[in-house]
Amino acid sequence: MAEKEQALEVEGVVTQALANTRFRVQITGG
Repeated sequence: MAEKEQALEVEGVVTQALANTRFRVQITGG
């Protein structure tokens, strides 16, 4: 288990806004 959160940085376009400040994202180049 990781002791701290790791950030994953990607480029993409938000396609849908979901509940609880979450988003569906289309990732480019993937």
